Amino acid sequence: MDLWKKSRSFFDQLISIFNEMKAAFANAAFFYARGMPHI
Repeated sequence: MDLWKKSRSFFDQLISIFNEMKAAFANAAFFYARGMPHI
């Protein structure tokens, strides 16, 4: 069951990267919306 462990850690890495990208995107969208002149 070594292969299962390997794929498991790979998916964990993928999920953590996805979460980081999601957080960065939310931050960028927030700052972009705040910096825009509201009409």
